Amino acid sequence: MNPINGFCKEERLCGKTSIDTLFQKGKGFIVYPFRVVWLTVPKKGEFPCELLISVPKRKFKRANKRNRIKRCVREAYRLNKGVLYQALEKKEYNLQVALLYLDSTILESPEFDVQMKTIFNNLIQRIP
Repeated sequence: MNPINGFCKEERLCGKTSIDTLFQKGKGFIVYPFRVVWLTVPKKGEFPCELLISVPKRKFKRANKRNRIKRCVREAYRLNKGVLYQALEKKEYNLQVALLYLDSTILESPEFDVQMKTIFNNLIQRIP
């Protein structure tokens, strides 16, 4: 699959040690309704960014609502990640990113796109 157009397993942040390290050593900022935690790691694999999406069960009791939000976030990421990939292309490290959903209401899909573009612009400004 073309890495620019898809969102495959290798792009997802998995593993307890990786996630624990991200939350212990990572830096963060808020672009409402997301809290973004990010960390630079040594380069590995063909994908320059790994993503973790989290929607709290405390705010959305029904799994179908949590899954809908995660689907919308994944689609917004998939459509807009080209900007981030171009910025990370020449770097000697990869990026691990966690998106934590903070709001208690579900946004519409175009709003997710706008927020994702804002998140990517902030990340590009903050990475060394």
